[in-house]
Amino acid sequence: MCVCRGARRRFARYSAYAWLSAAAVVAVAVSMDLAEVGGPYRPLYGRRVCWFGNRGGLLVLFGIPVGVLLAANVVMFALSVRQIGSASRASQLATHKTDQTQLLVSSLAFYPRRATL
Repeated sequence: MCVCRGARRRFARYSAYAWLSAAAVVAVAVSMDLAEVGGPYRPLYGRRVCWFGNRGGLLVLFGIPVGVLLAANVVMFALSVRQIGSASRASQLATHKTDQTQLLVSSLAFYPRRATL
C-alpha cells in the first residue's frame, strides 16, 4: 500500500507540473493579448488565422516554452535512466551475492556429508 500511495503522489506532482506550466504560459499570453501589451511579442490570437497572428508572439509564447518543457523532459528522462541503471546494478549485485551465499551453503553442507562416509 505504501508504494501505491507514493506512486500516486508522484503522479500528482508530475500532473501538476504538466498542467500548471502550460496553464501559466496560456494565461500570460491571453492576458497580453487582452491587455494589448507586449508590442512585437503580443500574440494577436485569431487576427489572421486561428493561431498566433504575430511571429514574435509565436516564438516567445510557444517556441520558448515548448523548448523549456522539452529540456525539462530530457533532464527527467536522464534522471530516470540513471535511476533504472542504479537499480539494475543493485539487483545484479544482490543476485550475485545470493549465488555466492548458496554456493557457500552447499559447500558447507557437502563437507559434513563427506566426513560421515
